Amino acid sequence: MQGKRIIDKFNLKGRTAVVTGSSRGIGRSIAIALAEQGADIVINYRTQKKNAEEVYKIIKELGGNAIINKADLTNESDVRNIFDETIAEFGKIDILILNASMQIRKSWDQFTAVDIEQQISTNFSSSYNLIKLAMEDMKKRDWGRILTIGSNQESKPYLEMLIYAASKCAQTSLVRTLAAKVAKMGITINNLAPGIIITDRNRTVLSNPEYNDKVLATIPSGFFGDPDDCASLALLLCSEAGRYINGESIYVDGGVHL
Repeated sequence: MQGKRIIDKFNLKGRTAVVTGSSRGIGRSIAIALAEQGADIVINYRTQKKNAEEVYKIIKELGGNAIINKADLTNESDVRNIFDETIAEFGKIDILILNASMQIRKSWDQFTAVDIEQQISTNFSSSYNLIKLAMEDMKKRDWGRILTIGSNQESKPYLEMLIYAASKCAQTSLVRTLAAKVAKMGITINNLAPGIIITDRNRTVLSNPEYNDKVLATIPSGFFGDPDDCASLALLLCSEAGRYINGESIYVDGGVHL
């Protein structure tokens, strides 16, 4: 009886979740995990339409509801459109997962103004704008879950991804600053910071055996993560089971940040 009571707190039936960048990788796993627990899903993508359609198909086969949204998060009107399309289809936003990001690798002293602007706009500015929109809607029902996807580079940045790491630090600062403000409104806001998770983004660089072994040696757990490792924590933080966790940045990196 006790176990069933706890399990029921993960149920998301009747909730609507927006997951940016959910056509692949971590976002894909999170979208499917939330759908498995009954949430209606907004699948957001920028260029991977076919992948977004595959996620949609999986969710429909689970018996869930979903729509597909295309948006460029460097475009403020596209960011607003994510919110508008969600409200038009489902009438509300209960859960906001800010997973989409831009990561540019270069020597630390070679970043251009465009490189910097694109990463800050995608990884920080769009998060701020979507959080602001979502919170206004969540306050109407005294319930909401906001989860940003950061990076363990917030604590140990690579020189060639210095701007990316800085943008993720800024996003987490936003989380911690807002958490206390919205707690009494029934809203939680947290950050999930992944380490080396095997996705399309890093599969190519890890295909080099020498580099693969070098990176693997830095992970105390001794293995690379899977997107579902992040999805499991996301489910906790976005359900009633995680209602007492607020303003946290939680690493899912096998201990690398230590």
